Amino acid sequence: MYQNSLDQTKKEHLDKIQQEQEAHRKEIEVKNTAIDQMKREISQISKENEEILKQIHEDTDFEIKDIRSKNDSNKQQVNDMSLKSKAELQLTQNKLSDIDNEID
Repeated sequence: MYQNSLDQTKKEHLDKIQQEQEAHRKEIEVKNTAIDQMKREISQISKENEEILKQIHEDTDFEIKDIRSKNDSNKQQVNDMSLKSKAELQLTQNKLSDIDNEID
């Protein structure tokens, strides 16, 4: 009788241990699945961020080139206007000199 009771208790404990192990295995499986999903999401977000950064760099490079091009164009216009103004000034000075000579 004592042995039967001991065997029964032992069996109940072993069953309980097996149930706990199965529950723990399932919990670990669920957590591992969640971890895998998070890793995939992190990877996807990382790829998206890389694409966004790449696009930002490309846009920035384009804007820099555009601004430099406009700046070069503006510098050329200023140089052209400067040369034109110098030429007009020289013509005006020559006319003034001719008028001064006529007056004398």
